[in-house]
Amino acid sequence: MSRYIVNGEVYIEHRFLKKTIKIEDGKLIILPPDAPIEDGAEVYNAAGKKVVPGFIDVHTWCSRCRC
Repeated sequence: MSRYIVNGEVYIEHRFLKKTIKIEDGKLIILPPDAPIEDGAEVYNAAGKKVVPGFIDVHTWCSRCRC
């Protein structure tokens, strides 16, 4: 079963962009924010949140990140 993270601002290309993330077989797939969601998928609503794929924990520092 696939999982989706929707409505969040994803850190890619050195900035935050509104995107949808699909998690499938342990891999992240970045999709447009209006991408269709599969029936029966788990959906996590990240509205008002920053999503930073690849950051290990909240103590990770990024010199280009302006959170």
